Amino acid sequence: MRQNTELERKNGNITTLCCCCIMSLLTVGVILGSIAAFVVWIVALVNGKNLKITEKCPDNNLWEWLLVWGILTFVCIGGNSNKKAADSSAGEDVCENSICKMCCYSVIIAGSITMCWWGNEQLEKDNHCIKDNYTDTLFYKSVIVFWWLYFIVLCISVGIIVILILGLILGNCICGRCMSYIYNKNIPTSIVENDLNEEIIPDIAKEEIVIGDSFEV
Repeated sequence: MRQNTELERKNGNITTLCCCCIMSLLTVGVILGSIAAFVVWIVALVNGKNLKITEKCPDNNLWEWLLVWGILTFVCIGGNSNKKAADSSAGEDVCENSICKMCCYSVIIAGSITMCWWGNEQLEKDNHCIKDNYTDTLFYKSVIVFWWLYFIVLCISVGIIVILILGLILGNCICGRCMSYIYNKNIPTSIVENDLNEEIIPDIAKEEIVIGDSFEV
């Protein structure tokens, strides 16, 4: 028994150590990826500003889209990191209400869909004017990479949310049926019979009274 307990403890320690290493690597990867994306975003903005896109594509706002996208994305990343640090120190969430969370997530998803649509509109505007004139530039390549990453992350997020909502609906329906079944199963039969008798006997008495009155007439 002691040997089995020691083996279980060792296996548990190894599993915990592996999970900590994986989480540390993922955290470092996310941090390095965010820094690299930020640097590429700044360089792409500078490159796009020097290209003077409005001269060849006067109605195109792709540079403005990249600016707004970068501000929103990196502000959200910084806000989430600060929020996690505050939650770990304070021990409570500011938005505990699930309705508030759903509203916040709905606004974020709606804004993300709008940003994705806006970027696609600017890429296809004027018969792909940006693509025809600036295909080999760092600005255009960065925009394409950022847009596709944004689109993939948005699709995955929406899919996960839809699956969770469907799971909650199905779970509530199944739990409601199970609870009603358990409740009805736990009710003693004597209580059910008494309730039925209380409902049936007055009806029988009323029928007897009506029949007696008819005979008297």
